[in-house]
Order: sequence, then structure tokens, then C-alpha cells
Amino acid sequence: MSGHAPLRIAVFGAARTGRTRLTAELTGASSNLEVSEGDLSPEGSPHLAGSPSAMTATTAPDLILLTGLDLAVPGVAPTAQAAEDARLRLALQAAGLGWRVVYGQGTQRTQHALQAVAEVAPWAWTTQVNEAEAGRWHRLQASCEKCGDSGCEHRLFTRLARE
Repeated sequence: MSGHAPLRIAVFGAARTGRTRLTAELTGASSNLEVSEGDLSPEGSPHLAGSPSAMTATTAPDLILLTGLDLAVPGVAPTAQAAEDARLRLALQAAGLGWRVVYGQGTQRTQHALQAVAEVAPWAWTTQVNEAEAGRWHRLQASCEKCGDSGCEHRLFTRLARE
């Protein structure tokens, strides 16, 4: 263990967007993660499964993930799913809570969620790279001119590579 308290994560998402699967996969990813499913109360406030109290900015988990609407769902009207997603976003916003949207098919979605975890709390999860990528990143380990944090520099170059 790293000496840090486990990172508390809440996973929200419209019906059949992989919320439950992502919650299960993140739960098994690391002992440094406490993962709960989030939902809306009958009153429309965000809360964690098993908790009757609404989340606020002071009681929120460390990271809130929202599953994207990119999974093909037979038998579910895209407009209904989009409306539920919009209600979730409005409720989170009204509660003063920030979130990150996670996209991808299958394990790709889990990897994107773990990347978000690594960016928020590198002590809770470190992304793994293959040998070819390790050589490439080894050449880029100079200190960042703005903050001197090599992890920050890595995130910067990763974002630039995607653009």
C-alpha cells in the first residue's frame, strides 16, 4: 500500500452504458480503489448505491466517472438513453460535482477509466506501457519547463500525441 487512503470513485451512467461492468472491473483493478455505483434519487439528486444521502461537493468521492453513450444497445431508444444521460449531467452539475466521461468498447473503456485514475491520483494506479513505448518515453524524461514534474510532462505529451 502507498500510505494514502484508497481513492474513492463513483461510476454514473445512463441505463445499459456499461456502468455496472465498469464498476466491477475497477473494483478488481487495485486495492487502492474504492468503487461505488452512482445513481439519481427519486428527487433527482446524485447519490451512491446503498446510501440514502445526496452527494454534495464536500461529501463527493475523489473521482466521478460517467459512462459515455458509445455502446450499441439493442432495444433501447437512443433518445431515452440520451435524456437519462442529460439528467445525470444536470444533477451532477447542480450538486457542484465535476466528472469525467469514459468511452470505449470492452476493456478499452476500463483502460480509459484507469488512465483517468492515474491522472488524478498516480499513487492509486500507474498505467503500464509496453517495451516499445517505454523506450520512446525514456527519451522524453527531461523535466517539464513549467513544473518539473515528469508525470505532468508525460500527460502533456500523451494528450498532444492524441491530437
